[in-house]
Amino acid sequence: SFTMIGIITMATILVLPRDADSFSRVAIEHRLEYSAAKVVVTNPANRGKLDEGANLPRISTILGADDALRQGDIDFRAALAAASPACEPVMRRGQ
Repeated sequence: SFTMIGIITMATILVLPRDADSFSRVAIEHRLEYSAAKVVVTNPANRGKLDEGANLPRISTILGADDALRQGDIDFRAALAAASPACEPVMRRGQ
């Protein structure tokens, strides 16, 4: 089973195992530092691993029925429901 924390960068989504012990807070900080992530997607069970991080990107939490959203976090399900289904392509030049 997957989807503990996803790190979203310009074109990359990193999905880490759901097992709370698989990645320590330090390992997550390392991935964030080198990924240039804009958003971290997590669940309430693993949200605490982001509490002491410096220069964190926005945090989006996938909440369960009885979970409370932390102040400043994005409710992932609500944001997804509010998003437009249309997605216009953006032309980019290769490097």
